Amino acid sequence: KLGNYILRSGEKAFFIDPKAYIFTKDGGLTFLDILALKDAGLIFETELEFSFNPVGVGEMSHLISGPLILIFEREKNTQKIGSEICLLTRVGIELIQLLIVQPDMEYLQFVKKRFTSDGVKFAWAPILGIVGDQIHFGAKTYVGQET
Repeated sequence: KLGNYILRSGEKAFFIDPKAYIFTKDGGLTFLDILALKDAGLIFETELEFSFNPVGVGEMSHLISGPLILIFEREKNTQKIGSEICLLTRVGIELIQLLIVQPDMEYLQFVKKRFTSDGVKFAWAPILGIVGDQIHFGAKTYVGQET
């Protein structure tokens, strides 16, 4: 279940504030599920904050969700944008890489709300390949600012 909620940024893998989405979704994880994952050493015990630092006009940030790249494009300068996260351990990251993940598109809307502000456009695109630090992706699908 957890694989559908995992986001990656560089070498880090995490999920955003489970109390606000994952625990409330039908079929999502429960608090006891998270405790079991912590006890198994797959998730760190403490919650942390992940943020995109202030970014200038025309710059882009991204997260990876399974086979998708989530793109945050700046139309104007933005302040630091962040959210509470639960970070996976190295063992958790290794196990997640063995899964075939189908991103939860409602969760991606939740992620969009957490990491966008005025002047930030959000899009997702299929990842075609990753070579070194370069991510090659297909056509972007922009998600409106109305939600």
